[in-house]
Amino acid sequence: MRENRLIEDEGRESNVDFHLPYEDVVRTWRACMSGAYQPGKLLARYEYQIRKTYPNQIKRPRSRQQASWQNIKLGLTMLRNIFWKVGILGDYKIEFWKFALRRLARGEIEHFISSMLVAHHLIMFAREASVGRYNASNYSIRLREASVPAE
Repeated sequence: MRENRLIEDEGRESNVDFHLPYEDVVRTWRACMSGAYQPGKLLARYEYQIRKTYPNQIKRPRSRQQASWQNIKLGLTMLRNIFWKVGILGDYKIEFWKFALRRLARGEIEHFISSMLVAHHLIMFAREASVGRYNASNYSIRLREASVPAE
């Protein structure tokens, strides 16, 4: 904003006037998304995070609500959906099952569910973004207008 490089142009994927040519920046961004969010690479980063970061988290006290039938049912539903949509129908089954079996063998069900929900979203988003079906920036006018729910 200080440099007067924020722009409002509905035809662009970004609201930034880059120093480099616009198409070069978008092409580079798409290539980065495509590489960084490949299933094997992304799940390897989650594996590292689970082993190295999660053990150092402050432990939250358990509550009765966490063990409620409603939460157990919700967790089982999420688990079933993840297994079906990614482990059976998905196209990165090998990477998925390697990650899943390690988590399940260690009893890390919560880590598995939370990691896979985010990882699957990122993998799908990156695939769409890297071929131009999603915008290069979450700040673009097109994206903001498209994400506003209908009134």
